[in-house]
Amino acid sequence: MGLLFCTTALADQLILINGDRITGTISRVWDAEITIEPDYADEFKVEISAVKSII
Repeated sequence: MGLLFCTTALADQLILINGDRITGTISRVWDAEITIEPDYADEFKVEISAVKSII
């Protein structure tokens, strides 16, 4: 009898004021910007004022 182990990589999620969600790894929070590295694109910066919540 074999055992199945499932691991889930935890990622950060930005919920933006306009309803968009960005999932990736937050690499930096500096001044009024959050830098996030999604799996599907290069890292980019989001203005903190555009973020509703971080999960």
